[in-house]
Amino acid sequence: MPSKKYMDLLDFSEEDLSSEMKARLEQMQQIEFEHAVRGLENPMKLRVLRRDIARLNTEIRRREIKKDKK
Repeated sequence: MPSKKYMDLLDFSEEDLSSEMKARLEQMQQIEFEHAVRGLENPMKLRVLRRDIARLNTEIRRREIKKDKK
């Protein structure tokens, strides 16, 4: 059964996906920097963010493959 986060991505347009990816990557850089400099209260934020980025990449790639098959 697909997760709720994945189901939400299905409703996004391609532009929304790319802008969301850009925002998540910027957020990841910022959090990694904070973690290196002073540490995070909850380092699980990094894992959650990495998985969100992976979900976005998966959906973007799935749509690319779908376009190529047409």
